[in-house]
Amino acid sequence: FDKNGAAMKSGVMQMDCGEGVDLSGLKLPENQESLFDAVKAVGKKVITIVIAGRPYGISRISEKTDALLYAFYPGPMGGAAIAKLVYGEKSPAGRLPVSLPRSAGQLPVYYNYKKSYQPMHYCDEEEGALYSFGEGFGYSSFSYTDVSAKNTKEGIILTCTLKNTGGYKDAAVLQCYRSIKASEVVPRVRELKGFQKVWLEPGEEKKVTLSLDRNFFQIYGLEGKWKEEKGEYELLLMDSGKLIWKETIECI
Repeated sequence: FDKNGAAMKSGVMQMDCGEGVDLSGLKLPENQESLFDAVKAVGKKVITIVIAGRPYGISRISEKTDALLYAFYPGPMGGAAIAKLVYGEKSPAGRLPVSLPRSAGQLPVYYNYKKSYQPMHYCDEEEGALYSFGEGFGYSSFSYTDVSAKNTKEGIILTCTLKNTGGYKDAAVLQCYRSIKASEVVPRVRELKGFQKVWLEPGEEKKVTLSLDRNFFQIYGLEGKWKEEKGEYELLLMDSGKLIWKETIECI
């Protein structure tokens, strides 16, 4: 920083995150974009690691890079952890806690918008977020079978047989969402109601149970209070941004 506290360019590093460092756009610092282009021009495989305190608009880089890791602020041991991921000693097992936009014009960008409103829709841009909340994957693959849900007076019990079908120890992150078919208030397209991370060795199979309490059927009603609303709901099981299974559940 200069004597006035403004960020200065130095080599390939430039600080543009932090308290009091607000930007009008979402592009990476110019010298970071130039560095990426220079490395890509060499003609080798490129792994891009984004260490950042904000969701950047990285559409161009995501199209050109061979692999992408969004590390946010990984802390003092982040360098060692990232190295293990890059060299295949560990498999990435995180899922995005936010949605990443394609451009600043898409803001605000979020997955659980209301059914009455279609956000992130422009005639000169692809629809939807670049990467949505809940997306992410590691080096292995999984199969999800025998999915079923039991509706009880205490809540919903969802079971699934999960198998690691790849060659790496890895984690699946089962995410349970709900979607209300009709409501006294305009519902959201879907809302996260529960999740569970499950680590499996290559070839390992495990039966997983997720329990959702009666809050699954609650809405914030017209009277400004939480209430249980009778009717039909959709229960969706997802991972890595992909729909695995869905079923209609009735509030009893």
